[in-house]
Amino acid sequence: MSASYNVEAQVHMELKDKITHKAYAYRVKVLVLDDDLSFEINGMVVFPPSDKKPDWTVYTPTVGKARIIGFNTKETSQKSLLWPDIQAACISATQEHLRHEKLDIPF
Repeated sequence: MSASYNVEAQVHMELKDKITHKAYAYRVKVLVLDDDLSFEINGMVVFPPSDKKPDWTVYTPTVGKARIIGFNTKETSQKSLLWPDIQAACISATQEHLRHEKLDIPF
């Protein structure tokens, strides 16, 4: 049996290439809203699939070059299910942001 966490995410900033001004990644805020575990992570970074990486990629925040939050992603027990829930929420929020962005483009 697998536990699932109540995780919400929202895109709050596009990270844009300085030359092309096109977004290449998205900064996301994550809220974990469980009764016994409630916290916020601001600064998750989500990369959509690209030529370089064919899959969605989610990174935890950094300060300088140091990653300030980490998850044991190799553990297979129920305790490690928070990271997949956070990943899924970040990807879903970014996909929704991109859908809305596409709808706002005039034809």
